[in-house]
Amino acid sequence: RGERRRGEGERSERRRLGQHEVGSQTGIELLDSYMNLRVSAEFSALAKVLTAAKTEIEALRTANAQLIRSANERADPTKYIPLSEFKTALAEARVAARRQVESSEAAAKEESRRRIVALSTENEALRNQLRKELARREE
Repeated sequence: RGERRRGEGERSERRRLGQHEVGSQTGIELLDSYMNLRVSAEFSALAKVLTAAKTEIEALRTANAQLIRSANERADPTKYIPLSEFKTALAEARVAARRQVESSEAAAKEESRRRIVALSTENEALRNQLRKELARREE
């Protein structure tokens, strides 16, 4: 009897706190798990976008290097590009590529932040809705 009464007391305390059991988890815990999975999926999708952007930038770098090589091969041997100009052009190309990578990363991070804020807002709204529903059921 004592065991049974203690169990009932715990259940009524959970109900009072708005934490009905669903299987072995409360509704709030289930909601948190669901939102964590959504956030994880968002990060995974953003990581894929970032990886694709980096791959594309690397391909552009390779293509640029090939263009420079072929232009140099076709150039008139009497009109070689001075080494200093070539190094300057190469450095500028590297800086431009680095800026493009940083820009892509910054955009992905900003998108990630925006989505996380949206998911957090949705999570809070769902929690409030769940609390209201649980309170309504208790009445």
